[in-house]
Amino acid sequence: MPSKRKGAPAGPARGSKGGKAKKKPANKKRGKAEPLLGAGWAAFLQHLAKTGPTWALIALSLAHMLCCRISEVLRLQLQDINWEDKKIRVRELKGHAEMMKPLSQAAVLFLEKLKAEGGRKISRTRMWGSRGLVTFMDWWVFPRTAEGYLFPASRKDSQTPHRNKDAMAKAIRTSRKSFVPPPAAGAIQVFNGYGQQSDDQIAEALAADQGLQELWLDLYSS
Repeated sequence: MPSKRKGAPAGPARGSKGGKAKKKPANKKRGKAEPLLGAGWAAFLQHLAKTGPTWALIALSLAHMLCCRISEVLRLQLQDINWEDKKIRVRELKGHAEMMKPLSQAAVLFLEKLKAEGGRKISRTRMWGSRGLVTFMDWWVFPRTAEGYLFPASRKDSQTPHRNKDAMAKAIRTSRKSFVPPPAAGAIQVFNGYGQQSDDQIAEALAADQGLQELWLDLYSS
């Protein structure tokens, strides 16, 4: 038989507890995200229009007008838009039941313009390695079929047929690196707290908020 090594039996690694590796200290908390209110939000949309990507500009605009999570907006399909009744279907997500949300006048005009123009295209110029400055057309295409997603996935190996919030987070982080907010920013009051209200009650409350309606028209109908 092989000889046993003399000495005390090996115990847990030094600095560990119960033989488990010591965990690395967690990253420092970043705190709450800085809100973009009033003039700051309008300025950021203008900045995003310049930096791109175009699909992110459209998605953020819709999230604002529809009072939806960005995840809900990214899952929208053309068939979810009820043009006749001016409503949009928001699919079930995170325990919230599917619902039909009313479209504001600004949202209707915004979507109708995108539909008529086939989407939104913006000319951009980027540094492209050895090619230097390259000018290209950044085009978000309006869906052509009822089953088409407003924001389809760009990668073939994507786990979902539509873009996800990670792609949106990356687009926002990239754009905010070069964004300088205006010195003065007033607060925007948006309708918050739907609770168990009906679709009609939501529509009435949104329609009654004249300031919000005017803000949407100023931002998205020009």
